[in-house]
Parts: sequence; structure tokens; C-alpha cells
Amino acid sequence: MLKTSLVGKLVRAGRRSVGLVAQINPMRTAAGLGRQNRLIQQALLELDAVMKQGHTPRLEYLLGLLHLSNVFLDEATSQLLHKKLRPVLKQIYRLGKNDLSAPTQSTAPLAYFISYPRSGNTLATRLTAKATEGQIFSAMSEGFSPFSKRIYPKTYPLPRLVKDHEAHRHYRNDRCVLLVRDGRDTVTSLAYMTLQQGKHNFAHKSAIADFIRWTAKSYVFGSWAAHMTDLMALREGQHKLLIRYEDLTAEADVFYRIVDFFDPENKLPRAHLRKLFEEREIVVDNIKSNVQVNEQWGFGQSFERESMFYEWSLNRKGSSWRESWDAAARRAFHETGATDALIALGYESDPDWWRD
Repeated sequence: MLKTSLVGKLVRAGRRSVGLVAQINPMRTAAGLGRQNRLIQQALLELDAVMKQGHTPRLEYLLGLLHLSNVFLDEATSQLLHKKLRPVLKQIYRLGKNDLSAPTQSTAPLAYFISYPRSGNTLATRLTAKATEGQIFSAMSEGFSPFSKRIYPKTYPLPRLVKDHEAHRHYRNDRCVLLVRDGRDTVTSLAYMTLQQGKHNFAHKSAIADFIRWTAKSYVFGSWAAHMTDLMALREGQHKLLIRYEDLTAEADVFYRIVDFFDPENKLPRAHLRKLFEEREIVVDNIKSNVQVNEQWGFGQSFERESMFYEWSLNRKGSSWRESWDAAARRAFHETGATDALIALGYESDPDWWRD
């Protein structure tokens, strides 16, 4: 169980330095970091023996301790720690024997936030985590703080928000926030991010159709339409909340719905949640301050008029596909099967929107 002396020491050490978990700032003192690093080293020293024994309860406890450490450590130290721990975590996850179809169990609120990339997942999870004093995880292998249903601590002192870009069938019985965005705007944003990642060379406005076909054939998360098919099937399961990015950015009530769904027993004053919602630009500014993220998301970049990203860069918060998509792009998007999803999600009413 996680409510043991090691975890208690770690949580108390972190809270002493900052007051409330929701206001966590890195512990800058050498003494503070030293205390926490010693606790992490204790966990690492036990891992080899426990993994050889296959002692699942103890593994879950140690895994929880390593995850919890990321909340309280200095950001730079945490980045280095993550690189060190990633192979260790992967080894632990391989030993997991949980029934993936069974509902995830947790003594504190836990939900999966599932979306196609560039659909508002980061904003939703960061706002909700800030409101509920929660911790953000990633169900994807490249994530900063990874989480796996194969093995995880069922007892944990903080709410957990788990991000994923795949609508796996094994989430059918789990509590999930399903985030969607008009795929025509998502595609352009995704094209820029994947271009910066070196995944392709599509950048001219005339290449949007080629990029759309590329997502269907070569992108790790597939096309927007295929993702929507999986997500809508997952929606049929219990404990699911569908949220449109466009509504989340426009209405505080939508944010309230997410918080209440994630933590049904929360007693957070609406005035407090409204203040967080009104200050959501601070979340965006924090994202912009991350150099690596900024490069991939294109904040502050300028483009030539013939660039695929010109209109997008002028209206990042709104919709710009109508100004930048040609007939070939509209047809290519329709041919991936996207029209049915656009209509089902309320983004289109005309099944022939894509025709010349």
C-alpha cells in the first residue's frame, strides 16, 4: 500500500515546501532535493529483488513512489530522473498481469483523457489537474510520466489524469473524458507539429491533401476519421464524457462538467473554478515557455502566404481550414471517412460539404 512511511515522508516533504499540492513549485534547496532523492534511491535499491520475486503488491508500491517523486522534484532534476527511470518503468510494466478489460481501481480520482493529437488534451488535463490537485500521466510510451493498466498502484495519495491518443477498447469500463475537435482544424495543427518532428515534408498549401492521406497510411495514430470511429465506439461504454474543444475554450460550464466528472465528490466552489478558467491563458503561456513544445506547436511563427500554415498561424484559437483548404484537401478528408464523424459531432450538417 502506498500510505506507508516512505510515501508519507515524500508527500510531507513536498507539502512543507509549498503548502498545497495545487501550488507546487520546485523544491530548490539542496537539503530538500537530497531528502527526496534518498527516498527514490531506497525504492530503486529494492526493485531488482522485488522484480525477481514477482512480488506484485510491492512492485505497485515502488512504482507509485517513483511516480509520486515527479511531483516534488525540481523540473531539471525530474527530466534527468525520467530518462533514468524510463527503462526501469518499462521493465515493471512488462511484469504487470492486470486484466486490461477490468475497470481501473483507485482510492483517489482517476480518469483517462483521450483525444486525437492537437485536440485540446493538454489544456483540459492541465486545467483539471490544477483544480483538483492532481497529477498528469501518459499512457503513451513517449510520455513524461508513464502509466500502464498492466500494473499500477491502486492506492495513491493524489488524483491521476492519464492522457492517451488512442481510444483502446480496454478503456470501455474505465472513466474517460473523450476530447474532440473539428478534424479539419486539427489536421493543420498536426501537420505543423509532425513537420517539426521530421515525420514528413508537407508544407505548401497545395500539399494538404497529401498530408491527409499520409496520416491514414503512415501516422502512428492514424487518420482523424479512424480515431473518431474508435472513440465513438468507446463512448458506448459506461462512465464516458464527450467534450468538444471548441466548447471547452468558450464556456466555463464545460470545464465544470469535466471537473465534476473526474471527481464526482469534489466540493470545489464554482467561483474558484471560474477563476481558474478565466486564467487559462496562464496555462498556455506556461506551454509557450517550454522551448521544445514551442518549436513543435509554432507559437509566434510567421509564414509565407503559400504556406499550409499561413491562415492557421493567424487564428490559432479559432477555425481557419476554410481559408486554407482547396478542393483536393476537402475531397481527401472526406475519403478517409471523416464526413460521418463531422456530422455526428455537430461540425457539419451537409454531407456534401466537401464537393466543389
